[in-house]
Amino acid sequence: MKFKEKLAQKLDLPSEVMGSYKITIINNIIEIENFKGILEYKEGFIKLKIGEKIASLSGETLEILEMTDEAIQIKGIIKNIRF
Repeated sequence: MKFKEKLAQKLDLPSEVMGSYKITIINNIIEIENFKGILEYKEGFIKLKIGEKIASLSGETLEILEMTDEAIQIKGIIKNIRF
């Protein structure tokens, strides 16, 4: 059993909660929770580490509005999100 699964079991949480993420899109702003880092950032393309996954966002006029240890907000016309 993996560490995260053991921890979830000890805390009496579903194992899916550990390493999960949340994506919220409102108008032209996307907020991603459980964000771990930026892997690549160039015009029209951002690659992020989100929990255990890697996400690639592509679109137009992409701009990072806010970034914390746990979340990131990106503004722009998002045309594609791939995991």
